[in-house]
Amino acid sequence: MKKKALTEALLNAILDANNEYENLSGGSWLSDYGAESFLVVEAMKQLLAAARCSRKRACATSEESFSEIMECSGANQKPGPLPAVLAGNYRADIVLWRNDSQPFGVIEVKRRWDNGPCMADVHRLQALMDRGGAHLGGSIEYCALVIFIP
Repeated sequence: MKKKALTEALLNAILDANNEYENLSGGSWLSDYGAESFLVVEAMKQLLAAARCSRKRACATSEESFSEIMECSGANQKPGPLPAVLAGNYRADIVLWRNDSQPFGVIEVKRRWDNGPCMADVHRLQALMDRGGAHLGGSIEYCALVIFIP
């Protein structure tokens, strides 16, 4: 998926999710309450539609463990354990998969900027690319952090 298509899908997802939440809630925005799931589901739909324009088959899942993503990426494993930011119970909000069960995109979603958690996600996504990126023989083509900022 090209950067332009990825960016447009994510921006459309933010707008559509916020509009729907605002309509359902009688005027509240996603940033007012812990409704990140609205944004995750809408982003999954928009990203999958964009991905299917360039691939015959693709699917999306949520709440996948980073260690599972790494294992499925097919990357040449560096010796030693996974970095702490990828090990444990950390989970990605959205993973886009090729029809052969390899991840090609990983997206973290936040309903507002919070320096600690957002920067932790940036470090986790960077570590994922550093270990499972396409440039290393893995299947992961991109990672993204999408934040709703009212």
